[in-house]
Amino acid sequence: GLYLLGFFRQRRPGEPPLDKGLIPWLGHVLEFHRNTWRFLERMEKKHGDVFTVQLAGFYITFIQDPMSFGAFVKESREKLDFRKFASHLVRRVFGYSSIQNDHEILNASSNRHLKGDGLEVMTQAMMVNLQNLMLHNVESSSDQVTWREEKLFAYCYNIVFRAGYLSLYGNEPFDSKISQEKAKEKDRAESEALYHEFRKYDQLFPRLAYGRWACSLRHISSVRRSGEARRQRLWRTGPTGSDGRAEQRNI
Repeated sequence: GLYLLGFFRQRRPGEPPLDKGLIPWLGHVLEFHRNTWRFLERMEKKHGDVFTVQLAGFYITFIQDPMSFGAFVKESREKLDFRKFASHLVRRVFGYSSIQNDHEILNASSNRHLKGDGLEVMTQAMMVNLQNLMLHNVESSSDQVTWREEKLFAYCYNIVFRAGYLSLYGNEPFDSKISQEKAKEKDRAESEALYHEFRKYDQLFPRLAYGRWACSLRHISSVRRSGEARRQRLWRTGPTGSDGRAEQRNI
């Protein structure tokens, strides 16, 4: 039992300072959740730029100096492999269990659509959608335009997310039944609705990603229920909903 609680874990040669805290297994999780920034600042003053702390059974190494990131990234995959952690994170947050050759399939898709001719098509689609979202009312007369103030980060987040979504999943088709302008208007409205659903889920992401050691025990079930509800609603709002819209869009 003590072994499972990490009681016997010791710092090994070549490893950064290890701080397990006073409470077995929990370690520093309560202080970390209460004020993350102050906790990391205190650990940095105590141990330096690189240190490992215990958080509810996990041993997490923090690198506080951004100038040191390059040396870690250049390490071989045998020493630093993100895939195992990524699979665990995706399963916990999105409920998706990776299949065999998942990474190879993703690489092949990226090479097809984000390089060469595929990248040219994607870039053009992104440009068209950016123009639709940003310039759709630029020709309106000045007395009809209602100016709206918004913080720069929020505006960029909104526009880039929606344009990226439309570029990846396609646009509403237009024909004799629906004009091009109506199709663009529908793209703007639907991408806006999806963006707001995504933001609600995104705000839960840190607590869902870190699981138990990022929130108090009394909040675990409520966070999971809320996250699951947001995830299901996001999937229904997205391009693969039960109404089959994905097959009808112009890709």
